[in-house]
Amino acid sequence: MRISSLSLIAVGLFVHLLIISLLSLLKCRIKEKSKLSRLEQWVKYLSATVPAGEEIIPGDEMFTQLSRIEKVYGKDKEELLRYEAAERAEMDFVSAISSAELRGKEIGKAEGKAEGRAEGKKIQAAETAEALLDMGLSLQQITKATGLTEAEILQIKK
Repeated sequence: MRISSLSLIAVGLFVHLLIISLLSLLKCRIKEKSKLSRLEQWVKYLSATVPAGEEIIPGDEMFTQLSRIEKVYGKDKEELLRYEAAERAEMDFVSAISSAELRGKEIGKAEGKAEGRAEGKKIQAAETAEALLDMGLSLQQITKATGLTEAEILQIKK
């Protein structure tokens, strides 16, 4: 029996389509099986024999964080002490920066208030000098009363 080359091509295509269909079906079943219940995830996590810190259940935020914590606390005692010392140093640094920022703000407020008071006194003295000029007092009297210089009083007079 002789099979034509066209028949062989058709059979080959059919086999390829069949293989692709089977692979797609297997992928779907694998995805369905990968959806473990929370209890099954915990059992898998607790019974795992992988090195500390290796992600056992990828894609789940809680188990990812557990892996990170386990990686830190699964270290030997010396390494753990070094890690904790580095953590404390970082927290101290952040605290020092925060304290410095607060202190800087307090100093800035105090300086701003002082400048504001000085500016207010200067304005008040100028207004008083203007009123005294209107009353006809001499420059020396106005200088003595307001604390302004003669040049500042003459500037107001203009």
